[in-house]
Parts: sequence; structure tokens; C-alpha cells
Amino acid sequence: MFRLSVLLTIGLAVSALGNVMSPEYYEWAGRIVGGQNAGTNQFPYQVSLRSSGNAHFCGGSIINNRYVLSAAHCTIGRTTGNTISVVGALFLNGGGIAHSTARIVNHPSYNANTLANDVSLVQTASFITYTAAVQPIALGTNFVTGGGAVASGWGQLGANIGIPNHLQFLNTQIITLADCRNRDHILAEINCYFDRKGNVFASKMYRKAVAAVALVLGFLAVAVSGDLATSDPLYQQWKGRIVGGTYARDGDFPYQASFRTTDGMHICGGAVLNQQWVITAGSCMFGRTTSDTRVVVGAYRLSQGGFNLGLRRIIIHPNFAAQTLANDVAVVRVSTLMVLSDAVQGVQLGSYNVNVAYGALVSGWGRTEFSNPQFPDNLQYIAVNVISQLECRARFTAPYDARIYDSTLCSSSPIGQGTCLGDAGSPLVHGAELHGIVSWGIPCGEGYPDVYARISSHRDTSVRATEWQGRIVGGMNAVSGQFPYQVSLTSLSNQHFCGGAIIGDRWILTAGHCLINRKPENVIAVIGALTSAHGGFNYDAQQFIVHPNFNEWTQENDIAIVRTKWTIHFNTAVFPVKMARTYTLANRAVLASGWGLTTLSVPKPADVLQYVALRTISNDDCSQRFRNLQNRVITSSNLCTFSRNEQGTCMGDSGGPLVSDGELVGLVSWGIPCAVGYPDVYVRVASFRAWITAITGVY
Repeated sequence: MFRLSVLLTIGLAVSALGNVMSPEYYEWAGRIVGGQNAGTNQFPYQVSLRSSGNAHFCGGSIINNRYVLSAAHCTIGRTTGNTISVVGALFLNGGGIAHSTARIVNHPSYNANTLANDVSLVQTASFITYTAAVQPIALGTNFVTGGGAVASGWGQLGANIGIPNHLQFLNTQIITLADCRNRDHILAEINCYFDRKGNVFASKMYRKAVAAVALVLGFLAVAVSGDLATSDPLYQQWKGRIVGGTYARDGDFPYQASFRTTDGMHICGGAVLNQQWVITAGSCMFGRTTSDTRVVVGAYRLSQGGFNLGLRRIIIHPNFAAQTLANDVAVVRVSTLMVLSDAVQGVQLGSYNVNVAYGALVSGWGRTEFSNPQFPDNLQYIAVNVISQLECRARFTAPYDARIYDSTLCSSSPIGQGTCLGDAGSPLVHGAELHGIVSWGIPCGEGYPDVYARISSHRDTSVRATEWQGRIVGGMNAVSGQFPYQVSLTSLSNQHFCGGAIIGDRWILTAGHCLINRKPENVIAVIGALTSAHGGFNYDAQQFIVHPNFNEWTQENDIAIVRTKWTIHFNTAVFPVKMARTYTLANRAVLASGWGLTTLSVPKPADVLQYVALRTISNDDCSQRFRNLQNRVITSSNLCTFSRNEQGTCMGDSGGPLVSDGELVGLVSWGIPCAVGYPDVYVRVASFRAWITAITGVY
């Protein structure tokens, strides 16, 4: 196999590349002088990155059958829809095989001004088939400070000469970084090279520090042995895995999920948490969008069965590090409620650290062997043993031993058994509880530990964005005019998704999480309605203003303002509510109202507006009750209520009003669904009154 020992020839960038301001850069970027025509199959790893119109804009290198390595400046700002990888081509005007793009991952520390960390990964939507003309190149493992190298690509042949049709190559000589800096002020992370005949490439370009990227006439020479190994390619080698496992039967793992591309290709596993949310690895969702990803639940075969659901939100852990895979967890909200059945069930989250030597089950559709690029059709599972972090670190060498954190969990299994490419995000379960999410390891079943995100370490944050949206349980039917400030926020298809409260003739308050990934033109505010099916007055939304400090991961500052397109006309059934001026104390009687689910098991909002009488509790009491379960954080801008079991809020009431003595004291934010004996948590309106008034003019 070819080896990319020192120079990663990214290719010839012929378009405007990022925010590089040097005139010399623009004058010299994207060309080669004194090169030669390449021979057939001479550079089988060479890739031509092209636009959807088939225009070549950059080069790249095949590093396995799903990934192409390129420069971040080539892919920054591009989308999967307008990027194509052509492999096996010798000429630009014909030949080769085109692969559409599943996702683009730019180095998380890429700097468009200096081009530092100028590397990216392009995942193809389909497997690359190897032939004599198409082969991967191995990544270099050592820094090389001298010797020859070969650069290849389709860059311009000169300052006033266009792109060649024939693939070019150039024999170059590597020089030391010290020599490179002395010549041209090059950054330490970048390798430099020049022609052994004495042709110093892009010497004019190097005069500026902004050109410290060693983009030599269009070729980028990156020290891949250091830089790339710590970006996403833990991902490229390790995202995966079931080796030496057993076939699962229909219904064995009802929480198992398969994340797929829109054309149905499996990319990662996941675990169903409830009717709205699936948990997976942050690395699985890094670079993906709700429009290019779907999730299938209730299937034990990739080829058939299950329920294919669109995504509404993707929330990656805010401290996820693509370089080290720390905090490798994400939660995904589906676009429609899942119907629970024998084939689809949520899994309980682990609330404690599993002990060493505990047995656990891991399931997934990852490759059954590293050399086989195909995923198994049948869901696989394997029994593994949990090992200590101390043992786990000892069994890895640098730098991987340093990536075993307190928030990770490791398992061990015999050689020939373990996880492999494609299982990332899949569940590790012990005692019917989810304790780990497959993150990384050494592929595939080679005797090294497998590494997981430890659920108990992330439970207080990773699930905050999942369980907590909604709710009225154990309430009573409201009567006409009882809650004239109540609002139902609906989609254009009249599907209720959140509540709200009228505070002015153009203004409605709701929860910030209700409006994430929604557009005003797709939302209608229904006011003056008693039933969700009919009645009331429809007002189109004109503007959304979500609190600038809203954190969708922790749900802090979970408040938003909706401005209607037209003035709201008040009457006995439609009237604004006054905002509370002071903090509401503990043990105060309050009323919550809304159309949320009346029970978690019935995925349909109530038809008639519901309300329930509750009592506030102190924030200290609220924090204590959650700490017993999940150590969740209650801030001073939250307000909590608590009532007997089977009374409270449930999915669909988010953003709805909480009122005391005729004043709006809270907006439904989150809680444990649905009325299971834990507090419900609200946005404390008094904490945000100044912000609301500054925007709306309402006091």
C-alpha cells in the first residue's frame, strides 16, 4: 500500500480559498511549474474534488473506502450537496468514478486567516471500490525532515496558464522546518518542500506570514503524522464495531437505533430514550445536519423493517472534542413521536458507575471484520466485561492512554471479539440500563479495550435536552375564557407543538427550545381556542427572538419572544397576562395550562385545554430532589413546582404559562415526563422582565 509519509498532497485549489488576504497568495495559489504528466495508475490515491457542475476545485487523497483527506480551505463553506469526489481519474475531462458526499468534517482548530490546521475529511456517500486505478494511501506515522517526495494534482501550470487536463506530478525535496522558517517564516506545524533541481516554489508567496501554510503553487503539505492523528481520524479508524458477536433476534434490543444517510446507508448506532429522543455519539453527528440524516428504530435488519424517522434537532455535547473524542455524546430529537411497541422501547439511563468485572451487552451493525467493508444485515451483539480506567490506560500506548477520561468507560473481550467500524453511538447495557455509548477503540477485535462515553457522567447534561419538554397530566378540562392568554403554537399543518402566553397586542412569550430549527413563516399562533382541533384565531408569526444566552444543552435561559404579523384583537376569550415583577416564593398556589400529552404512553396532545393546580417549591428543594437522581442544575432564573404523583406537565406544554394571582410567573421548560413524582421546572419570568420589556415595550 502507498504510504503518505510526510507530504499530504491535498491538491490544487483554484477557487477563492477562505479568508486569506495576501495578494501573493491569490497570485500563486493553485498551480505547478515544471511538472510531468502522470502515468496510468501511478497515483491511485489521487482524488479530484469537484462542484456539482463537475468543475475541479481541489485535490485530495483516498485514505480508506469511505474517507478522502483534503484541505479545510477547500471544503470550508461547501455543502455535501455541491461536493463530489472523483477517484481513479487521470484526466479531468473523462474517466474516473464520482462519489457524492455524505458529510464534510473540517479540522475543529482550522483558522481561515492563517490556514493553520488546514485539513479536512470528506466522507463519501457510498463505498469506494478498490481497483488498480483506485487505492488508499496509508497515513504517515513519523515526522520526516528530509528526503524526496512526490506531489500530484491538477493545479495551474503557471501564472497565466489554466488547469491541465492531464494529472501532473512533481518530484520535490523536503527541507527542515528550521530551513523553511529561515527562508520564509513558515509555521511549525507545516512541512515545506522544494524542487531538487533548485526551483523554489512559491518563494514570492512565502514572503508573507499569511502564506505560512505551505500551499506551494496549489499543493498543501501538512505534517499529517502529528496534526491529522489528533483531529477526526480517531473517527475514521474507530467509529464502530461488533466483531465475533451473535445474531440478534427480532425484539431482542428494542432500544437499538440505526442512523442513516438519506439514501439509506447505515452510519452509526444509537439508543432510543423515549418517544422523542435518541442518544448516540457526538462523533456520529459531528458535521451532520437534520436534513441529511435519518434514524430507523424497531429494526433488527438493515435491509428491511423498522420505522424511518426524520430529525428535528441534533444536540452535540457542548464540550465534545473532535480531536480526542472527549464527551463523545449527542442527543437527537425525531421529527415525529415514536409509537412504543414490543419492537420500539426506550432504555433507562444508568444512574451509577458500573463496577469492574461487570458483564454488559453491546449491540450494533458495525463491520464484523476490519477487512470487510460491508455492514452485516442482521443486528449483532456481544457480551463484554467492564474494566477499570487504570487498566484501560495501561493497555493503550501514547497518545491514546491519555484519552481515557473519568467520563469514559472501557470494556474488554477476547481477541477476535469486540467492536468495529459502524457501531459508534451504539448502546452498552448492563442490568437493563444504558451505561455506555460506543465511542472508539482499535479496530477490530484485536484485543485492545473498547472505549465508551460513560452515561452516568453525562446524565445530568446529555438528557436535559431530551426528557424535559412538555406537559399537563392529571389536570382538568378548562372552560371558555378561563385562560384568555393561552396560545397554541402550531405548524402549518395545524399540529400543536408548544404553548405560549400573550403579553401584548403583538407579543407572545414561549420557551426558547420551542423555536429552535423553526422559521416564523412556518409557525401559526392560535389564540382564543378551547380545543386543539378547532376554534380560535390564527395569527402568522413574523419574528422569533430567542434569548441570546439560551443553551439548548442545559436549557438555561429557555425563553423566547414571538412577534405576530398582525395586531391581536382582545375580547373576553383573548386577553394578555401581566408579567410578574417579583420572584415567586415557595409554597405558592399556581396554575399551569396547556394541550400537552395527558399521559406519556399516548402520543397525542389533549383535545380540550387542560389545567392543573400546583405548588411552588424552593430552588434548593428542587435541586435536592433532582440530585438524588441526576444532579441536575437549577439556577436562580428557574422556578419549580411539585405535586403528588400523576399530576404535572408532559410533552407538548413547553412554553405554556404558569400563573399565580393573575400574573405570569413562569413558562414550562423541562421536567421528568410525565408526572412521575419529580419537580417540573419553569423559566422564571421575573428574571427576564427587563430583557422582555426592552424588546417589546411591554411592562
